[in-house]
Amino acid sequence: TLTYGVTGFVNGDTAVTAVTGAPGEATTALAGSPVGTYPITLTAGTLAAANYSFALANGTLTVTAAPLTATANNASRVYGAANPTFTGTLLGAVNGDSLTETFATTATATSVPGTYAIVPGSAGANVANYTVNGTNGTLTISKATAGILLSTTATSGFNGSTSITLTATVSSPTSGTPTGTVTFYSGATAVGTGTIAAGVATFTTTALPVGSDSMTAVYAGDANFAGATSSSILITIAAGFGVTPTATALAFPSAGYQQAQTFLTINPGGQSYTLTFSCNGLPAKLSCGFSPATLPLSGVSTPQTVQMLVSNSSATASVRESGRGIELAGISLAGLLLIGLRRRRLVRLMLVAVVALVGMAAMSGCGTSPAALQQGAGTYNFNVVVSSGSTTVQTIPFTLTVPQ
Repeated sequence: TLTYGVTGFVNGDTAVTAVTGAPGEATTALAGSPVGTYPITLTAGTLAAANYSFALANGTLTVTAAPLTATANNASRVYGAANPTFTGTLLGAVNGDSLTETFATTATATSVPGTYAIVPGSAGANVANYTVNGTNGTLTISKATAGILLSTTATSGFNGSTSITLTATVSSPTSGTPTGTVTFYSGATAVGTGTIAAGVATFTTTALPVGSDSMTAVYAGDANFAGATSSSILITIAAGFGVTPTATALAFPSAGYQQAQTFLTINPGGQSYTLTFSCNGLPAKLSCGFSPATLPLSGVSTPQTVQMLVSNSSATASVRESGRGIELAGISLAGLLLIGLRRRRLVRLMLVAVVALVGMAAMSGCGTSPAALQQGAGTYNFNVVVSSGSTTVQTIPFTLTVPQ
């Protein structure tokens, strides 16, 4: 509604007492006219006054920007992904103006996890005729969950001899490259770690636990990627090479029985050794022997057994030599008796032979006795050395007790 005012009255006159009629008022501005200024033109119209003349002064119509309310909705995404399509509301458009809401943010695909403002705006043919009152939304960027794939160079082997390499390939589901470390587990037990380089972490070992190992790889995560666990791989590990005795503390049962026995169990462990066995450190009067003396392992996958016998070898030899002397004397006596039966003149010779036989028997019992050649009572330390060619592959300590 356009209005006017009249000034310049004198003698107490007012517009009510001195003026009749009204001027004409018009402007070129319409409801859809853009922001700006437009003249308000006055014409005399029916304006009249007996004592006054009129000077008409035009006015100005100012069209200001209409208020527009723009609101941005909150949104979220993971690191490395493109920004989602932002949404919101835009209120306040008039005169049928077709306006669209716009959004701006500083976040890019490589922006680190955190929160970023979503700033709303507007666009359209008549957008300059509006003042936007915006309410920002929030874009939340979270860590991306990395993908992890576990592979192995072997699914079976021997502890201590089979080298197995575990490889974890860590990948991004979006963009960017995961960094950090991967821990490799056998069940719930960590067996090693690897640092990621170009998306790959590796761990090589010969010491996986014996048995069926359910192997997994666990990525610890970094500033941009959340941790992840791979699917499991079953790796079967057999016991590695080793020689295990049934007993390492040996003893002769009694002073009269001078032998002790044990058994060695050999786990091939995938080796191709040809094994030999020897005792090191036994006193001179003691000896040891093995059956079999040589054990080839090439192509053998099951445990093998070797018998080990420790004996008082010098005493055994003494008894054997004494017995042989009595035997020879007996043969001589028998021969002389045969001769004597045919020739009585040799009776004296026969008596001499009998005396000799008795003397030899006495010597075997009262001369250098087996006990004198045996190792004395006590406990002795020695080693069994397991060799392959000139290489010692295992040394096992033993003790031997010789009773009184």
